[in-house]
Amino acid sequence: KTEGVIDKIYVRDATGEACVFINGYISKEYTGLDNLKVGMMVKAIGIGSRDVDETSAEAAIFARLRVRNRAEIEIVDTDIDVAGLFTDIAGNEWYFTAVEYAFNAGLLNGTDRGVFEPESTLTRAMVATVLYRAAGEPAVTGTSIFTDVAAGQWYTNAVIWAQANGIINGYEDNTFRPDNSITREEMAVMLARVAKLNGAEIASEAELNFSDAETVSEWAVEAMAWCVENGIINGMNGGLNPLGLATRAQFATIMMRYENLEK
Repeated sequence: KTEGVIDKIYVRDATGEACVFINGYISKEYTGLDNLKVGMMVKAIGIGSRDVDETSAEAAIFARLRVRNRAEIEIVDTDIDVAGLFTDIAGNEWYFTAVEYAFNAGLLNGTDRGVFEPESTLTRAMVATVLYRAAGEPAVTGTSIFTDVAAGQWYTNAVIWAQANGIINGYEDNTFRPDNSITREEMAVMLARVAKLNGAEIASEAELNFSDAETVSEWAVEAMAWCVENGIINGMNGGLNPLGLATRAQFATIMMRYENLEK
């Protein structure tokens, strides 16, 4: 909320991206847009035009709507339309409900404006951050014990929280390797440790009756069995694919199943 300056928000309409400019004096006391989030529907009244943006590589057409103040922009629908928000998410995809859930719960965001990248792989830092968000982002103190986790990174607090609670251990060289893609079994172990932190009994009598069960690392067997027993992780074409890389769509689905289990 800046006072006395020009402000603007970006919106998307049927023709693509548009821009709503707020001209003139802005009152700090106005609270009508305090709860505005990406993906909500807004309505604005003002003087409009539609121009070609010559700075765009494709000379895109932008809508420009000038309103006098924030009070003339109204939130008309707080339900976020994920299919409309992300250009790479369709309502008929197997993971749509999970992505919608994870986004609205504040667990997973888009990777760029208008893009979710459901098939992109997850990094270790991403998983730690999502689990930290799911825990309510509790305050942390101190610094990371890992040599490759510097202060002030977008994932620093999440890593500090995860290491303090025994959710991550790192590698023998005292690194965390935040940018490494995470495997499905690594993801299962981190999730099981969070569940244990929340009071769940992780010991499982379930057998891993999958064609590739013998490829599950010894340190991950218990966690994978618990995830399978509770329906958090399912097989893929008869196998668990424990050493395969997890995608953002898969993780959104796993988090939805886990959080529903907790409830």
